[in-house]
Amino acid sequence: MRLVIFQRYSPLKLLSVSDTRFASIIVMLKRFKLIKRALQAMVISDEWASYREDDMGKANFVKEKLVSDDWWDKVAYIIDFTMPIYDMLIVIKVSSL
Repeated sequence: MRLVIFQRYSPLKLLSVSDTRFASIIVMLKRFKLIKRALQAMVISDEWASYREDDMGKANFVKEKLVSDDWWDKVAYIIDFTMPIYDMLIVIKVSSL
């Protein structure tokens, strides 16, 4: 149900990245930043508020994070801090092929 609600707000899809993939957390944070507005619109929608199949505590936690400027500042900081390292490792990985 959450995926259906999300798809109404974003033309981009959520990525399915496995934990074993190189820099999967960085990849996911970059995607979150790209779909930030859609995620925020989703959690403030009436559909999100009326969706009760899951734990409402978790749903409220997600909503609080996605509408928090402080949380998004932390996401941006992590991306900005790790991108030079990520880029360097990609170059090394590609050059070794």
